[in-house]
Amino acid sequence: MGWLSDIGNAVSSAAGAVGDAVEGVVDVVTNTVQDGVDTVVGGIQDGLGWANSWLCRNAGGVGCRIGNIVLGGLAGVVKGLQDVIDKVFDIVHNVGGALGALLHGDLAGFIGKLGAILLDVVELVLNVVRFLTLGTLIGGIRDAWQAEDLREFVDKLINQHFGFNPSQLARIRDRLGLDRTSWGYPMNAEHRVFRLDSGNAPLWQWHQNGIIDLYAMAGLTSFDSFDVGRRRTLVRSANADGTIESSFPINRWTLAHYIDSDGKDGRIIVYALTANAVKDFVQVSIDKFKKLGINLKWNTGGRFEYFPSIPFHDIETLNELTFDRSKLGPYLVSEGLRDPQSDQCNLLALAAFDLVTGLGQTSGRNISEGSAATPCTNTPERDDGCCMSINRRTGAGVIYHDQWPTQIFRYVLAHEGGHYAGLCHFGHDGFQNIMFTPEKTANLSYWDWGMFRYYLDNEPAFTLADAKNVWRFLVAEMAPCLDDPAASEPVIL
Repeated sequence: MGWLSDIGNAVSSAAGAVGDAVEGVVDVVTNTVQDGVDTVVGGIQDGLGWANSWLCRNAGGVGCRIGNIVLGGLAGVVKGLQDVIDKVFDIVHNVGGALGALLHGDLAGFIGKLGAILLDVVELVLNVVRFLTLGTLIGGIRDAWQAEDLREFVDKLINQHFGFNPSQLARIRDRLGLDRTSWGYPMNAEHRVFRLDSGNAPLWQWHQNGIIDLYAMAGLTSFDSFDVGRRRTLVRSANADGTIESSFPINRWTLAHYIDSDGKDGRIIVYALTANAVKDFVQVSIDKFKKLGINLKWNTGGRFEYFPSIPFHDIETLNELTFDRSKLGPYLVSEGLRDPQSDQCNLLALAAFDLVTGLGQTSGRNISEGSAATPCTNTPERDDGCCMSINRRTGAGVIYHDQWPTQIFRYVLAHEGGHYAGLCHFGHDGFQNIMFTPEKTANLSYWDWGMFRYYLDNEPAFTLADAKNVWRFLVAEMAPCLDDPAASEPVIL
């Protein structure tokens, strides 16, 4: 390494340190405010939902309908305000990211952030229009109506399937809270991010061979690639044995010395997702699964976490770097992550660097769609052209990767989780559906008469029909999970 290069790296590292400081301060402020707003709004909505549920259980049909309109509408208005506030702070967050990228000399990252800001502004305008034209109010009323409809459906379904065993029925009803004001299936969920450790993989060589671009993955100036749509990866330096990682992103000086020394000078760790990206996917999945009557309890991605650790799964090979999603099930078993027979009740999600094809995959589920789904012996009452059963010969879990722009692809974890909980693509035309896919083999249209739901929901969502079919799958295939009284992991708010 020449002395001119050293000077350039030193200057770049100094400017980058300022960029990290700017971005870090903006992240802390915006995350704190958004977490506070989301927590308060969540508490208000839970309270309104509790009051509405109480009315429906104690005030008869008329009281329930009045509650749906008044309390549901109020919940919708609060949610509409939350959407506007969150989007304002998303813009501030991305402005901070753009300034950080500029100080790092990361032109591609800067352009990518400008694109994200533009999308945020468009979404902010749509959120304001939706709020002013009462779309959020109407959506809240509909949500309240559908929530009570789903509760009544699940109540009857549980009684029908487990009424022959009074003791089991009582346990399940108690675990789901069907006789209390608040209810839902508490599903534990574990999230792990693929991690590369230079102590186990020749990352410098992969970089020099053009397989990966460590500078771009670290958000630094790169002369080897120019990708404005890069994924939210994280690169950190570590001590010699890899047991202690830096709390801050790596600088150009440290990374350049590692690469130019053929991996002899320093040790680096690369994550497929940043902590903020993990939080984004996790919080979206929690919010979306509530409409299914499932309360996801993740091991990470909570609010008010300022220096979060990232639960990881170490990988070492190029086949894992760009993962063949069709091999997910056997991989989960061979890596000791899943037991095909017993690991079904909790959701396991892996965040990959990249997949050979597609955005995600679900394993451990036998899925038939369309004409191939008829008849469906285990759940003949399904009405969505889908037949689903558990495949106990392989590992069960989901895998996905980040994709730019995040405003569009932040639902992929919730989508794969939907497969895990019993849903398929068939019939989900229109990107107002979480279970929509752009994959040509699914033969789905981007446009559908149901697009009006996007106006009410503000974003892709599960439908009431989805929720009912999920519960048909749960009682048919996952009855032991509904009955399992094992202690759950801490709730991630």
